[in-house]
Amino acid sequence: MSLDVLISGGGIAGPALAYWLVQQGHTVTIVERAATLRDGGQAVDFRGPSIEVLDKMGVLDAVRAEATRMESMVMVDAKGKEIARLPPGGHQRRIRDSVGGSRPDPAPRGA
Repeated sequence: MSLDVLISGGGIAGPALAYWLVQQGHTVTIVERAATLRDGGQAVDFRGPSIEVLDKMGVLDAVRAEATRMESMVMVDAKGKEIARLPPGGHQRRIRDSVGGSRPDPAPRGA
């Protein structure tokens, strides 16, 4: 049975879900709140099982061809206005500093 499916969100998950639903014979419409595409977006790190998924989708080589390095981390508000910018790797140090200067020890096995 073919379904008409509405997906809310044009981020990474919406189009990926749409791809698989179309492969199963469903009709898909994606809606997105943003009026236009942004120049940048969230960093996406593909590893582990996601590599297999990209390969099954037939887009792994294209994704690898577009690989980039993170130059900075920019935080924006709901209107897309920049509210903070951090250098690459700097966000990790600052977050660690804000929680007491060290990472917590892992919980003991079985805890």
